[in-house]
Amino acid sequence: MVNGLQSEYAGKVEFVIYGAVNTDESSAKIADDHRVTTLPSMIIVATNGTEIARLDGAADASTLRTFIDKGLE
Repeated sequence: MVNGLQSEYAGKVEFVIYGAVNTDESSAKIADDHRVTTLPSMIIVATNGTEIARLDGAADASTLRTFIDKGLE
């Protein structure tokens, strides 16, 4: 689901993918910094590192688009 949104929001949003199967050190640190306890979780973070919004749990593409668009306002 997020993969399709990555191309749609290219240049506007940076997606960091963190999952139980495919984790690397940098994404694991981001998940830890933002206290991710639920997968999937989507967090909109300002360039200064401040969390703007969070969406925990599964969501359809329409819900994700609305969430991202509101975070970009």
